[in-house]
Amino acid sequence: MLKTLNGHLNNVTSVDFSIDGSMIVSGSWDRSIILWHTLSGKILKEFKDHSDWVRSVCFSMTELRIVSGSTDKTIKLWDVSC
Repeated sequence: MLKTLNGHLNNVTSVDFSIDGSMIVSGSWDRSIILWHTLSGKILKEFKDHSDWVRSVCFSMTELRIVSGSTDKTIKLWDVSC
């Protein structure tokens, strides 16, 4: 194991690496999405707008956006710029 990233308050349901490998995005039952710096493990940004757990997260091909799907029946598009 290389590193453990801690920040979610409940089960993690989805993770994705950015194409260049510099960032990781994760979604959780705690209804949050966290953007991480891969090497340091530090939180770059946290998104909290879903009203139910986040089922899926994914980077866009340009790495400028993240898309998330939730059991609140919504899909949301997030800006990655920090």
